[in-house]
Amino acid sequence: ESRGLGDVYKRQKMENEDNVYFITSDLRLHKYSFSSTTYQSKAWGKIKNLRLENDIVRFVQAGKELFYLATDKSLYKIKNRKARLIKKFGKDENNDFRSLLYTPAGKLYVGTRRDLSFINTQKEEDTLIPIPVKINGVLENKDLYVTDLLENKDTLYFTTLNKGLFKKAPQAKEFYRISTVEKQGSAQGLMVHLDNLMVQTSHCLLYTSPSPRDS
Repeated sequence: ESRGLGDVYKRQKMENEDNVYFITSDLRLHKYSFSSTTYQSKAWGKIKNLRLENDIVRFVQAGKELFYLATDKSLYKIKNRKARLIKKFGKDENNDFRSLLYTPAGKLYVGTRRDLSFINTQKEEDTLIPIPVKINGVLENKDLYVTDLLENKDTLYFTTLNKGLFKKAPQAKEFYRISTVEKQGSAQGLMVHLDNLMVQTSHCLLYTSPSPRDS
């Protein structure tokens, strides 16, 4: 993404809100309202204590003037336009932040190159809590490589680069793999179309219809 002055980095729209928030490359937070007839964004001011040494990966809203931002190596909490560093990976660490997902239940899911974790945003300490993910009964916490996270009808999904598609139903205790997509290329992202899950890979866009176990 371009780093020119005023260029948009990332934006986030919350459900049931007619607004989009975005950060420009001069680290200023802006709010754009779709109900406005002027087609102009409102500048909320510069974000303090934010240091961007890497490209922004995700920027999500978790409440009124509450956001979380992930770069390749750093995870920030932004509240009232003040940023606080939650976690930073060293340059020599073989780990990167790859995806963020905020859910109405108040959890922020964090996908990295190595594993999956979550933060209870209703608590002040913002502790990253690891989520155990097993493949064929073996715990995978070294090279899971989460590429995207999505919630649909209270069910959570995530894709990995080459280990398949995973799901956790509302009453389930853990995630389980529902599909492998390696033959169709590396999984890159998720979306929902007409209640059907779509998986974007490096080769194609896959349509997945729910099986009885997945419904």
